[in-house]
Amino acid sequence: MQIHTARMVLRPVEETDCAAFVSYYAGREEHWRPWMPRMVAESYEVWFASSLERSRVGWRDGGAYRFVGVLPDGTIATMINLSNVVRLSFQNADAGWGVRGDLQGRGFAREGLIAVLNAAFRSESEGGLGLHRVQAAIIPRNERSLALAGRVGFRREGLALRMIELNGVWEDHLIFAKLADEQSAEGERREP
Repeated sequence: MQIHTARMVLRPVEETDCAAFVSYYAGREEHWRPWMPRMVAESYEVWFASSLERSRVGWRDGGAYRFVGVLPDGTIATMINLSNVVRLSFQNADAGWGVRGDLQGRGFAREGLIAVLNAAFRSESEGGLGLHRVQAAIIPRNERSLALAGRVGFRREGLALRMIELNGVWEDHLIFAKLADEQSAEGERREP
């Protein structure tokens, strides 16, 4: 699946993305440290190979969809993930996102997230994923992600205490969700 937006193409990660993937993370450790588990003793290239394999399995099995937002020059500006996809009567996924540190504040994550949500909620017969609900868990001090969740119409549902361990600390997360009938084409929340 490829999604074209005004400034980028959102698509699955590919083998040829290794250098762009490394550039997305390398040298920006301080940007990522508060929000991601610390990388263990592996190189960014090894991490890329592992990420590529997990992405392929997720797409193949329908359990996770990792999108990279690629600019015309090949730079990965944003990554948007739909993981833990559950079908049958739930039709739910967990959303996660990030933006390259030196491209923050330029709207790439918003542009990408709206496009991915539109695809997530579009029916499978229309080329979408046919999901009913997408939820997101955000660390309360992550002001940028909290603002983005609000801008694209996620609704706050609660607080999960000590939900995920990041770098030796069990972090609380605010839980947000959005339903298919709340999604407008522009990404803002629509009353059902």
